[in-house]
Amino acid sequence: MGGEESKLAPEELEDLVNKTGLKAKDVKNWYSGFMRDCPLGVLTKQEFLEIYKDVFPDGDASKFADRVFKAYDKDGDGKSRCWGLLFGAYLSS
Repeated sequence: MGGEESKLAPEELEDLVNKTGLKAKDVKNWYSGFMRDCPLGVLTKQEFLEIYKDVFPDGDASKFADRVFKAYDKDGDGKSRCWGLLFGAYLSS
């Protein structure tokens, strides 16, 4: 991969920085990790649950996943792009 499609667009980066208050470096690091784990730039709800199960050792990560995917799976295909998950995870934390 590593092509143009795997880069976070400057306007997406600026939007995330403005909406979340995170530093651009932190957004880029999150995005890089996401693209390393999901080189096609999409994540299914099941993959999301696998990645985040450690974050919820005493709870039910599926409720969190349901909230994030309900908000950010705009076309209902069961997949979400990085920016939606980043923003959804930030707002839910």
